[in-house]
Parts: sequence; C-alpha cells; structure tokens
Amino acid sequence: MKPYILLIFTCISFCSCNDKNTSADRVDQEGSFDWLLGEWLRTNDDEGLATYEKWHRSQDGYSGIGYTVKGDDTVKMEYMDLTTENGQWSLSVAIPGEVEATLFRMDSLEENYFRCINDSIYFPRKIEYWQLENELVGKVSNEDMEIFFSFQKMP
Repeated sequence: MKPYILLIFTCISFCSCNDKNTSADRVDQEGSFDWLLGEWLRTNDDEGLATYEKWHRSQDGYSGIGYTVKGDDTVKMEYMDLTTENGQWSLSVAIPGEVEATLFRMDSLEENYFRCINDSIYFPRKIEYWQLENELVGKVSNEDMEIFFSFQKMP
C-alpha cells in the first residue's frame, strides 16, 4: 500500500507543477526581434516633422535609435536597447541629456509583437511594438492617453 501512496503523491506533485515562466521569459534571444531590423520612417507624423527609427542587432540583443527632424534640426532623440537578463527581456530608453535610462520590463511577447511596462512613471507606462505586413506600429500609453506611431520600412 505504501508504494502506491508514494506513487500517487509523486504523480500529483508532478502534475501540479506549473510553468510560471511567461512567453517573454522563454523566447530565444537569437532572431526573436528580427522583424524590427532596418530603418523605418514614421507615416503619421505632424506636418513638417520626419521621425525615423533604426534597429540593429547588438552584442546584448537589439539596439535602436529614434529621432525626429524638423528642417535641418534634430528636435528629439532616444536610444533603445532590447536585452535579456536571467531569461527576462527588457527595453531601456535613454534620452540624451537625461541622467539615467528608463527601464521597461517585457510582460507580453508573441510573434512580431511585444509589450513592456513600467508602472513607476507617469508616461508612458506601456510601450508596445508590432508588425503588420510592411508596417511597424508602436504605441505608448498610460491609463489616460495613448499615442500611436506608424512606420514604413525604408529601402
């Protein structure tokens, strides 16, 4: 009788273990964000502005630069890094002149889509990217507001 109890207990213990890793934890670093690679031009910009994002592979994951040009002047710039540490992806966003980059923890990851969050700041609390055919879409948001960015890949 005791061996059966031990067998049943072992089976119950084995079956009750659940995988607590999210899809963001399990994604293989190699190639998972290749859909971001290249140079993108924003198509829904304000008149007189041209916003670009350029993404490439880096030693630690993927890096991007986003900048907005008005005439001959760069009026906004940010550096972005998608990296993984201990199986958890994150997105850091650094703006030149600011002391420290803002870190967003990836909480959702699917094919050609990811969402990162940082609830400790007012805006944005969420950053999302996804690909629709030849279009790259981004959204920054909090509970009160959201801003969409639509990009076309440049040749």
